[in-house]
Amino acid sequence: ADGGEDKEMPAADSRDQVLPTAVRARVTVEAAATLGWHRFAGDLGEVIGIDRFGESAPGELVLEALGITADVVANAPGVSGPEQFGDLFLNRPDVAMTDERALGDTRVGEPIVPVELYAIEQPGSVVRAVDTSVIVSGSGDGLIDLAAAGLLDGKQLVQYSASLSGESLDSAIEQASAVLVTDSNRDRARHWRSSQDTTGYTEPGGEQQDVLRPVSSDRRLPVFEIDHGANQTTATQRGPVKATASSYGEPFAYLPEHRPYSAIDGDPSTAWTVAEHANPIGEMLRLEFASPGSALSLRQPPTPGDVRRISQVRITVFDSAGIAVGGSIVAEITDQSLTEAGQPVGLSIGPGGSAEITITGVATPVPGGPGALAGVGFAEIVTDLGPTLEVVRPPHDALTAIDSDSALAISFSRLRTDPMDRWRDDPERRFVREFDLS
Repeated sequence: ADGGEDKEMPAADSRDQVLPTAVRARVTVEAAATLGWHRFAGDLGEVIGIDRFGESAPGELVLEALGITADVVANAPGVSGPEQFGDLFLNRPDVAMTDERALGDTRVGEPIVPVELYAIEQPGSVVRAVDTSVIVSGSGDGLIDLAAAGLLDGKQLVQYSASLSGESLDSAIEQASAVLVTDSNRDRARHWRSSQDTTGYTEPGGEQQDVLRPVSSDRRLPVFEIDHGANQTTATQRGPVKATASSYGEPFAYLPEHRPYSAIDGDPSTAWTVAEHANPIGEMLRLEFASPGSALSLRQPPTPGDVRRISQVRITVFDSAGIAVGGSIVAEITDQSLTEAGQPVGLSIGPGGSAEITITGVATPVPGGPGALAGVGFAEIVTDLGPTLEVVRPPHDALTAIDSDSALAISFSRLRTDPMDRWRDDPERRFVREFDLS
């Protein structure tokens, strides 16, 4: 303050210029109340002041008695400077490369030490007392979205609705200041073999894997003791056709943007692709029809001439009881499948019936070339029934328990990838959510 005038900067970008967000341990000093300073000190910082009546004495004596001295400021808790281990090392790949990150960050290419440790000096207690609580539907991922939306500031007790049920959930909602619903705690596959591309697409719920050929690498771990459709975010396909597949993406990474739904979403810029860096022979796409269909065309993603693509498929039609109708047909897939209309195949599928399209051949124009191990699949299965819509439902355990007096806030986030990652696309091109408020 200067002459009693509040100098707090309202704009976040202005604050960041003076108080960079990367600096999380700051020390504030005022010979008055600490009220208002914690937001500037950071979660690892220290606020020096007094929250009581002052003293009457010469200034230096009062400051010393109240603990507002240079020694106190100099020894305030915080984060020490880095302690380095190992010699400076330049992580240079064997094959020279320049990507978007290297062009956008001047630190790329500079030598660094293998390990830096930052000590927390005089760490504070991890036990905190609060007088307000909130109920969060979702998981820890949702807390990040809620904080970014300004709905959490770290001063509330957070209780997950998935950890409560029945009377305990009703009681917690009654005592909470708000119920916060997110579209986190998604039902999806998970692997632990790397630090990236570890999660699959949002599935419809249930204990089973949402692929026709379950894999042992899917090691999803339940966030809560009981994970089910009511406390998870799930997705369902609404429309005339539903798609599932034996697999999608590549064997060692989850690429949810290449899930089976991408072949029936009406968007030719998305595609179900499979077996990237692997053998696609035998991989299968299953289509379940709610209405009878007779016009069916296969459209492959447009690819450069040196990239492999599907050259042959086997199609088997089943009735509503799951019994094969007639024999399978084998179709040679030509360049017509690369056109907007796709390559038609003569099929008649009754209501409740299904069709399985199995890859039985691929063409590799340049064996051993960079496109020889590209994923293959279909950008669109064109029917006369129209596209299908994927609808995402957030957890509804708390939504069904609230009443008209409950304060409610909803925070949804579209699944997207880092725009600097050239190898990935956004898993959610559309933002479709469904929830009930009764």
